[in-house]
Amino acid sequence: MDAILSSMEDAVYEPLVSSFTSKPHPFLERDTLLRQTLGLTLIVNLAGYFLYFFAAGMSYVFIWDKRFEKHHLFLKNQVSREIGVSSRSILLMSFLTMPFFLLEVRGYSRLHDELPSAGSLILSIVTFVLFTDCAIYWIHRWLHAPLPYKFLHKTHHTWKIPTPFASHAFHPISMPNLNKSFRFFQGTDSYKACRIIFTYFSSQ
Repeated sequence: MDAILSSMEDAVYEPLVSSFTSKPHPFLERDTLLRQTLGLTLIVNLAGYFLYFFAAGMSYVFIWDKRFEKHHLFLKNQVSREIGVSSRSILLMSFLTMPFFLLEVRGYSRLHDELPSAGSLILSIVTFVLFTDCAIYWIHRWLHAPLPYKFLHKTHHTWKIPTPFASHAFHPISMPNLNKSFRFFQGTDSYKACRIIFTYFSSQ
């Protein structure tokens, strides 16, 4: 995430600021907490919406069987309703996720930049998949308990015949951040690749 933030700083922020002033306010200088927070908030929101609309849109257009829309359980205006719920959820989830990326950028995670051996690379990918998949499974099981289901998970089951746009149409607090970078050592590049791929497939 630090490389993405740095690229955005060079391509967008620095030219924008220099067009208004030769010296930004001390709180908005490069690598300050406020500037990193603002930059990461923008990146996480834009990336979240892009991945959602790209993955769900491609899946809806090219893969999803449109005959399901004629099913009697398919709701009126369901696609637009799924997009509406997902859009609100992504916005809040982005704000809940941003602090973890901020901690990563400021060096508090277990990510490293050393070139991994083949064995450690495979191990890090396997632990990422196992940890994320197992955590989501047990969280989902818990969400079907009476109280969590009523207050957090019921929205997700509104869609009896879900389209790909329902991938994020749930209560944003029902899916906590599963940031593996604070639990296991992993190379920065493999971690970013795993996270992007996982997010892409979960958006379909």
